[in-house]
Amino acid sequence: MKGLNEASLKRGDIILTTTTAAIRKALRAAMRSDISHAMIYVEDRSIIDATAASVQACSTQRLLFEDDCSIYALRLRDSLPEEQARGICTFVRAQVGRAGYG
Repeated sequence: MKGLNEASLKRGDIILTTTTAAIRKALRAAMRSDISHAMIYVEDRSIIDATAASVQACSTQRLLFEDDCSIYALRLRDSLPEEQARGICTFVRAQVGRAGYG
């Protein structure tokens, strides 16, 4: 099992992952991609993501992935101004608890 490298993450980074769940495998096959999920890193050891059930906050320390799962962190080449990064994170935090996309 592996986790995220928290030391390399910055507020506003987009984290793309995959899992071994059957529905995710079907999604990846249909999209011809090894990615099936996206999250946003909002601050020290905290991400926000949306599932079919709800939008939720989670500690990165609780996120574990199978060794063969892909994990990518995306960041703008020119970093977001801190004010914009805070604004984005404030917005996504306000979504926590809302219904998901399912």
